Amino acid sequence: MPAINRYILAELLKVFLVALLALTALLLFSDVTREMRNKGLGFAQIVLVLPYLLPYAMRTSMQGALLFAICSVYGRMAATNEIVAVKSMGISPMKLVWPTIWCVGIPLSLLGTWLDDLGASWGEHGMARVIIDSTDEVAYGMLKTHRSYAVPKQQFAIAVKNVEGRRLIKPTLIFTPPGEKHEVTIVAEEGELRVDRVNSRLTILMHKGTINVSTNKFEMRFDDTIEQALPLDSKLHNVITRELIDEQAAVVAKLRQEIKDMGRVPANVPALVARHEELTRQVQAEQHQLNFLQMKFHQKWANSFCCLAFVLIGIPVSVTTRRGDFLTSFMICFLPIVSAYQPLQFVGASLAQSGDVPAYTVWFGNFVLFGIGAWLLRKVEKF
Repeated sequence: MPAINRYILAELLKVFLVALLALTALLLFSDVTREMRNKGLGFAQIVLVLPYLLPYAMRTSMQGALLFAICSVYGRMAATNEIVAVKSMGISPMKLVWPTIWCVGIPLSLLGTWLDDLGASWGEHGMARVIIDSTDEVAYGMLKTHRSYAVPKQQFAIAVKNVEGRRLIKPTLIFTPPGEKHEVTIVAEEGELRVDRVNSRLTILMHKGTINVSTNKFEMRFDDTIEQALPLDSKLHNVITRELIDEQAAVVAKLRQEIKDMGRVPANVPALVARHEELTRQVQAEQHQLNFLQMKFHQKWANSFCCLAFVLIGIPVSVTTRRGDFLTSFMICFLPIVSAYQPLQFVGASLAQSGDVPAYTVWFGNFVLFGIGAWLLRKVEKF
């Protein structure tokens, strides 16, 4: 590799790593930390969670850091006429571009996909484990501060009059049993919280109180201690792979084959009609899940390959504008890319998830950016 290309790559990596470190730290200690605080986590728990958030934060900040580095290095070279000097020596300016595409743009795009998978596996599992292990501390902290603690996704809420140590004074539990629509309210004189870390459950022990069911106005008093197990929000996302998609496709195919084997269902046989309707609903639900998995699989790759799009567009814009002020070039690239790419991918993802278009439609925004980048690179060749 010529010395000029090694110089460019070295400068790019230096600026990229500094920008990546700054953006990742900013993301971790602003939006992410604020969200963790809103969930009731204390400082100690946030410190434990931070390593598991790194893959997400790095994947998010990597694209902006790369565009910043591209605009900084190539913008400075164009402003100081280094590219003109290279061309005067009979060397095509494109020879300064291709190594960046092959050695930076494509590898970082692949790295982004790996970080996405790492965040969905190691990151989410580790973060869920820290949150579950800290649930009792978080719950007691919220109850002491706000006199209430709720987990909307699991449909339960706890309110207290006061907290003395680990004793809950006048606790009120409102929850919806799994698979039911009615709401149950338990009011007791005192109680205590315990966490079952193995089964990811929060157990509340309540002593002397009443139980009310909303639907039938049922009320019962108890004078002993009862336990109520409440599931915690520990549902984790699987890493979406081809194998997972194939398994889901096999489930859909099996249900469709079962419907086909039933043939024409006689209207005067209620059991067969009910079974056919049930299978039809199952097929629709499983097909929707299959569409979702296929869309997410393509989407993670499409999002990661925005790095390549930033390289293809950032280099020609920085070179042709010839501005030493690289922030101007950065904004010229960043704002149009984000304003155009995000709506295109959102529309593609929505249509793909509904099954109206193939899953690879989410790549449409990327191909638009690749096309614009290829067109702009022709200007660099004629620079």
